[in-house]
Amino acid sequence: MTKASDKRNIKSSPATWSPLARTAVVWLLLALVFLIFHFFYYPRYREQFLAEPEQFLKKADQLIRKGEKEEAWHVLRQGIATFNPPHADAYRMCAALLGPADSDEKSFLEGRAAFYDFLSAPSLDGLKTLQEQDWYAPFVSTSFKDAVSVADDSLLSLWKHFSRALRLPTPSEWSGEEAAALFSLGGSIFSTEGKIGSTAVTSPVPLLAYSGGGADERRGASFFINGRDYGNNKRGIHVALLDISTGELLAVEVFDLWERHEEGRRLDVFLKEAPEPCTGMFAVCDDGSGVLTHDLEESLLLFGLDRLMMEDRRARVLTIRASFAAIGVKGATPGSALQVWSPQYFGDHRGHPLLCAVLPEGSPS
Repeated sequence: MTKASDKRNIKSSPATWSPLARTAVVWLLLALVFLIFHFFYYPRYREQFLAEPEQFLKKADQLIRKGEKEEAWHVLRQGIATFNPPHADAYRMCAALLGPADSDEKSFLEGRAAFYDFLSAPSLDGLKTLQEQDWYAPFVSTSFKDAVSVADDSLLSLWKHFSRALRLPTPSEWSGEEAAALFSLGGSIFSTEGKIGSTAVTSPVPLLAYSGGGADERRGASFFINGRDYGNNKRGIHVALLDISTGELLAVEVFDLWERHEEGRRLDVFLKEAPEPCTGMFAVCDDGSGVLTHDLEESLLLFGLDRLMMEDRRARVLTIRASFAAIGVKGATPGSALQVWSPQYFGDHRGHPLLCAVLPEGSPS
């Protein structure tokens, strides 16, 4: 009886199974492991993934599906402020969450979405259609035209570079306010009362800081100070210092931080020795982050710049080959400066040049 039982056990042991049976058991075990992972760990992994700042669109979509629209709106607003994403989805999704009471903001967000749609297939007809939409109304108001008119020539010069960089059509008759309006849709900032961010300082002359990051035709940097351009196409971070009361240019330098540590040290000394208070203008051409250190970033923050910019989940002022422009005041609180950026890439979408402008009322053209 015992011998017969032993024989049955031997016949049914794994060593006696056919190759097909052993393969089936292996696959069943793998399936069991996958199911356990999916059931216990994947939801946690998914939440961790969606918590990453650059995944804000997916996070917002998840919240909308759950019916948490207000929280989704906050996630989208923070994502747009952090990354200035160069494609339509974020702005269109955010606009869809706004109601009639927020018609102006909704219209502008829809305009930003339409702008990025236009960039993907630019044409004169597309440009005309873009200008005919509701978002455009505030930019053709008398007050906006009057403010922008002090820098018409500068704006048109910058628009020529922008349109060449992105292969956009430029109508033969083009105005400064039209260029300013289109710049605004790309995230550029205009202070039309002459105030430098939240510093309570008003510039006595028009200031325009323009940045084109990247290593191709998009690269370029300009500092228009009272109508004169002090920029060039040299690689690095361009810095101009101005007298806070008169707007007189004190110094302008370019610092090539691409693998040149001595340039980083030179910039650090330049910023720390700048008089306080003074106005500082910043613009990146090609790249301004190659040897960016913590100490150097702290020196930049002396001018009221913000740590808001993100790269690889780290807060940084500058990122590799991003367009970055700012106008601040030395001694001001971090985050008080005017500051704009466009990443080299956000997902599969490439960033673009942009502009930071302070246009005081009543300034000479």
